[in-house]
This record gives sequence, C-alpha cells and structure tokens, in this order.
Amino acid sequence: MPMRARHGMLGRHRELAPTFAFDNAYQRDYIQWADHVHGLGDGSVGHLDNTICHLRHGAIANRGYGDRLAKLLNAGFRTMEDLALDPLTDCWGWATTKPELQAYVRGHFVRRKEDR
Repeated sequence: MPMRARHGMLGRHRELAPTFAFDNAYQRDYIQWADHVHGLGDGSVGHLDNTICHLRHGAIANRGYGDRLAKLLNAGFRTMEDLALDPLTDCWGWATTKPELQAYVRGHFVRRKEDR
C-alpha cells in the first residue's frame, strides 16, 4: 500500500502532505481525499489470514515511480477537477478534456509493460 494511502488511513496525512505535494492544489486535493479515507475507519489497520492473488504490475523500472507525479502535474493534472466517478459503472473517467494529459496517462500504462 502506498505511503500516502497508509498515512491517510491512520490520520497522519496532514504531516506527510508537505513532504511530497508539488504544489498547493495537489496538497489540498490529497488532504481532502485523505480526510475522507480516514473518516471511513477508526484509524486502525488489520489483516486477514488468507491467500491472495496479486496481479503483476510489470518491472519496477518501468513504473515511473520517480517522476510520474511531476509529469502529471506538468501536464496540468488536478485530481479533483480532472477525474469523476461514473455513478452507473463506479468507474473513474475523465471529467475534463486535456489531450496532452490524457495522452501522457495512456502512454504511462503502455510504458509500464504490465502484460509482458
């Protein structure tokens, strides 16, 4: 689980946000999301004693961990503006039209080479 999500669940997101948020808008969006996530639980994390199947995400070198957030922001990505949950399908989709951003995201998943 990514550190940002884990800190949101535990209620430590406000202290973490300044360490990774590239700009005020991203930090505001993250805090809004994490406030919601933290409110869904009681601040504790547990586990199940089961076996799970994890789908492969490709080689770590292809995932773009080092620069993908900066590239998203440079392409104009704003979480709370650009994404919307479709109430009929419960799938996320684009809420705005930003061809450069959408091309970057499509290419990102191709570059990950997850199916190889």
